[in-house]
Amino acid sequence: VNIFTTWYAPKLFEEDLKLLSATISYQSSFTLTYSWRNFFQIVAAKVLRKAANYLYLFFRISSIYQEAYLPGIQVKKILSTSTDLFICHQETGLLLGVELMKRGYPVAFDFEDWYAEDYPNAFRSSGLFKKYEAYALKHALYVTCPSESLSRTYQYAYQVQQPVKVIYNSFPIPGVKKNHKMK
Repeated sequence: VNIFTTWYAPKLFEEDLKLLSATISYQSSFTLTYSWRNFFQIVAAKVLRKAANYLYLFFRISSIYQEAYLPGIQVKKILSTSTDLFICHQETGLLLGVELMKRGYPVAFDFEDWYAEDYPNAFRSSGLFKKYEAYALKHALYVTCPSESLSRTYQYAYQVQQPVKVIYNSFPIPGVKKNHKMK
């Protein structure tokens, strides 16, 4: 198992490593932890992201650069490993996963939220996420989400025949009764 993610801070990286077994390779597809080797790459990534955000804010031109730091570099790094299946998670995973699919790689997704409708702000293009969610739902090997209602919402919103598979991200608590009347 290879896990790729963006590293934001050394302390968070250390905390993540405590949760992983020795059989899991934990790598950065991009790191925001400054060093003399990557200083200019981080600055370039941040400048491109800010420029993409302002292009969207003033001209409504959306771009993968709004959400992913140097996506081409990340995809190249991810493809440097031998992988049979890519399983992508969260917003950047959605964007990079679709890019991998467009290059012919097998990809699955775990949608924890409805990204196109999640926390709107002036710099966030819901249209970008709608485009990528639609592509993922129609072309991925499989897609999971954490609830029946989200699965039905995806199926209805994107007119896909196959429902999104549900994998709950919560577990029963002893002594707490389940409400079977809710639908």
